[in-house]
Amino acid sequence: MNHALSRETCIEDLRTGIAHLIEDYAPETENMDSDSILWDELVDSGSNISRLLPRIMGPDIRPFFQMRAAAAFFAPFLETIPFHWIEEIKTGNPFFARYIIQKTLPAIPFHPIAGVIRSFMREFDFDEFPLYVIHFSADIVCLVIDALCNADESIPERDNLLDKYNHAIIKLLAALEETDAHACRLFDRFSLRDDVPYGPPPGINHAIDDESGYNPFGWLLRERDIPEHWKVLADQQMRKIIQDEMSGTSSPREEWEDARVGYEKWVMELMLFNTQSAPEGPDEAEDSDSEGDLFPTTDADEHEEPTYPYSDDLFISQLRFLLGIWETAGERFSKIVTHEVLIELVIRLNKNNVPNIQKQLARLWLRHGQPSYFTGSHADIESFVAIIEAIDPELGNQVHVALALPEIRHEEGWAGVRDAMQNIENILSRMRQ
Repeated sequence: MNHALSRETCIEDLRTGIAHLIEDYAPETENMDSDSILWDELVDSGSNISRLLPRIMGPDIRPFFQMRAAAAFFAPFLETIPFHWIEEIKTGNPFFARYIIQKTLPAIPFHPIAGVIRSFMREFDFDEFPLYVIHFSADIVCLVIDALCNADESIPERDNLLDKYNHAIIKLLAALEETDAHACRLFDRFSLRDDVPYGPPPGINHAIDDESGYNPFGWLLRERDIPEHWKVLADQQMRKIIQDEMSGTSSPREEWEDARVGYEKWVMELMLFNTQSAPEGPDEAEDSDSEGDLFPTTDADEHEEPTYPYSDDLFISQLRFLLGIWETAGERFSKIVTHEVLIELVIRLNKNNVPNIQKQLARLWLRHGQPSYFTGSHADIESFVAIIEAIDPELGNQVHVALALPEIRHEEGWAGVRDAMQNIENILSRMRQ
């Protein structure tokens, strides 16, 4: 039976492991002694050396110094750094801890540590470093995660550190090719769920990641430079978690961490957030036999970066999966797909030759949509209705009538709408010759 490592054993193992990695990536040379003296001189110079670490990891610096800088950057505790280093911060990583200490924590709501690290990691561009430095960094991240996962869960820093290294994996995956063995090792250690649970703010509206759950999954999808291979694998894992929860095989860690809810929120949030510059209706695209792009470029330059962080194929696959859930859980559809979201989806899907999805969305909306006023543009309504009518004239007519009855929809709900629709159809039939 394996026993969890104590903090002391974990630190000693990490210190030894980091030292071995440095030896592997930066073998001893005839300049070793003089380089060590130069390193010590920099550390003792009184400069803010933590801020210099990314520069020292750059391509114009010798490997001896690059490896030490990367090791100091990613080491989880000061005690795990196997060479001369600063000592003014008594606990935690010199980079991570300094940023936490300097921030005004009350200004960062709900989960301050993850927010600080996430903010800094966004500014850290691994693409600027040589590949061997990225590989070395990946090896340290894997080493630390393995040690922490085997460590005693009562170690105070354990879960917060795992959360931080999860953010580092996202940045490293964005800098590596999908065929790189280091990328595979990193993804194997990636957690789709926040390592530390934190509750939603009571009684107020809050951002999508202001509560724990499957936020790392969303952040992985959102990172444009990560190869789609990893996003597809993460999506498959999420679907398995959702299916297990829905079947009762497993249950959420916390009541607000329902995997299905997290999946819905992230997929729809990314779709809506990343498509604001796309064309507003089907008539703005040229006629073509090709499926086209659901999320086109931001302007006429065909080389411009797409507005969506992954392919139409993956998004449509996600939408099909959600539709399967919504067919048997209509209350979820009504919470996620508002009138505005429905019209946005149907219009954008028109470029992808998926009429069955558009038709299914419209039918679910008629069946489960929440009564409320539609606040979108008249042009959007016309485009939406025209698309549905072209796919299914009878369904299009029902949608048209439903959208024309905001007062009834608001006051009496969908039951009143259906009665009013039937009444209008009766009147129209009497008007026909």
